[in-house]
Amino acid sequence: MSEDRRTILRVGVTWGVALGAAVCVWTMAVHLLGWYTTNLGAGKQADVAALVLPVVILFLAIRDARRRLGGNLSVLQGVATGVVAGLASTPIATGFLWYYHHGINPRWTEYLVAYERARLVAAGASPSDVAKQLDALRRLSEDGAQLRGALTGTFVLSLLLSTIFAVVLRRRRP
Repeated sequence: MSEDRRTILRVGVTWGVALGAAVCVWTMAVHLLGWYTTNLGAGKQADVAALVLPVVILFLAIRDARRRLGGNLSVLQGVATGVVAGLASTPIATGFLWYYHHGINPRWTEYLVAYERARLVAAGASPSDVAKQLDALRRLSEDGAQLRGALTGTFVLSLLLSTIFAVVLRRRRP
């Protein structure tokens, strides 16, 4: 393996661990604020705001790779750095979120279903629509669905963001 590839791998894993840890810290902060238990509306907004975590960390990872490669970064190297970072974060974040949903806040799905039921009823949804949407929500909250979503979502988001950042940060060798 070339030194450049080792650098990309090292940088990606380092920043991936940082991203995984950031997701864990964010989740606990939101939980401690009660946004995943008693104020799910704020929690849903916090989940959208949490998208800043991969944006910032993947940008920093690719910038760090460029710096460590002496300012020379191809688009492919940038994309590889970001995808490695995203994939390296997955076991940390997914493992923690599994523990969060089963150990720290085992009533999470119950809270979410109650919140969505109230929201749908207030919006005037029919009882059959409410039942269908809540069944779908319960299925999406199962461990297998959460794992598939984490793997697919992380890969797609990492690939998309890394491509954008790699194009912006690329430097060609003279």
